[in-house]
Amino acid sequence: MTKKAKHDIKQLRAIGHKLKPVVTVAGNGLTDAVYAELERALSDHELIKIKLAVGSREARAAVCQTQS
Repeated sequence: MTKKAKHDIKQLRAIGHKLKPVVTVAGNGLTDAVYAELERALSDHELIKIKLAVGSREARAAVCQTQS
């Protein structure tokens, strides 16, 4: 990762820290409805915050892996 990319990530995290979550991913994971809501939110906003409301740390990691 380049120095500029690291700086950009740090800057986006600082901006995102103040945001409230726009989309919440719960126990059902990333369903078609959640994907549609993500698309809508990204078309309305330049930067969004997503809340992962799943149980354990391992479950959150599994949801993140399916997203990428």
